[in-house]
Amino acid sequence: MTVSAWSWWSIGSFGVMLALGLLFLFVRNMQMRRFAFGLSVFCFVLSLTAFTFAYLQKANIERTDEAIVFVPSVTIKSSPDDSGNNLFILHEGIKVRIEDRIGEWCEVRIEDGKKGWMRINELIII
Repeated sequence: MTVSAWSWWSIGSFGVMLALGLLFLFVRNMQMRRFAFGLSVFCFVLSLTAFTFAYLQKANIERTDEAIVFVPSVTIKSSPDDSGNNLFILHEGIKVRIEDRIGEWCEVRIEDGKKGWMRINELIII
């Protein structure tokens, strides 16, 4: 489901939980009170679960830790400095995962596990 759908499930089940809580408080019938209490606990758990799924899906959508190299070639350094050792070269179009950022430098990892530092302005974040 979408983030919006999960959010509505969370809000709706929380509203039902509140209504059942009021029913629990104002009804004298013991069997009806037990039913309202049990169902309100279920709605509370459902609301928390839906909220968690909405949060995780939104975080996944907004994740900005992947990028594409958009310069013809870039030398990956061992440290976030121009004087760092050259480790390997990446070419335009390679997808990388951003591991860390320091100033204008970012630590990237490619699919085979190699890591190194490059300037952030040589990437397009996706």
